[in-house]
Amino acid sequence: GISVIYSKSIERNIKFIKTDCEFVQWMQLKNISNESNMSIGCVYIPPENSKYASKDAFEEIEREMVTLRDDEQLCSLIGDFNARTRTLLDFVIPDENLVEVLDENLNDEITDFLYDYQNLISLKIPLKRCSEDKMRPNTQGYKLVEFCKRNNLYITGGRTGSDKGIGKATTKDNSLIDYFIVSSNLFKYIEEYEIIPFDALFSDVHKRIHVKITTEVTTIEKEKKFT
Repeated sequence: GISVIYSKSIERNIKFIKTDCEFVQWMQLKNISNESNMSIGCVYIPPENSKYASKDAFEEIEREMVTLRDDEQLCSLIGDFNARTRTLLDFVIPDENLVEVLDENLNDEITDFLYDYQNLISLKIPLKRCSEDKMRPNTQGYKLVEFCKRNNLYITGGRTGSDKGIGKATTKDNSLIDYFIVSSNLFKYIEEYEIIPFDALFSDVHKRIHVKITTEVTTIEKEKKFT
């Protein structure tokens, strides 16, 4: 199962959202900025070769996320995706020739979607990720980056905080399978991102992801812990 532990100080600003997907626990953090709340999905996707594996896990999460993002511009997912992505691209740079041909049919909303990755450039977030995981991507890794591309979400590991330019492994076995994935406009609120050294007190395999998000309303610190 998925458990979420939070400080009583943010109780008024947090709302849990009950949905049908068993791979994610959604919650909403209110008043993250003057313009928007934030949706967070706490994720666990079983290993692809386990008896609990589901080929539809990403699709189920995506369907719910699209509904929740109708009014929420800030969106993130954190958890164990059991996805090895190495340094696969999680964004698409549109073909300029195609854009030129379609120019008359492109409105501002579509154009913003196509060039969303430029928000990372303006925030000085590197487009290229780093990763200590040298094993080839697995099936769920390919699904994860395609999920990111379709929804303009970006892997923070290897791009920000003390992990910038590193992409530390998230297990004691040197695999990187745990992620904090965000919409581009959420990067400016990330004050700290760190992979905590392995501690058997918290997990038999996983390391913790530490994220500190500083907002216009309050400061929220959260760590993903495995039991």
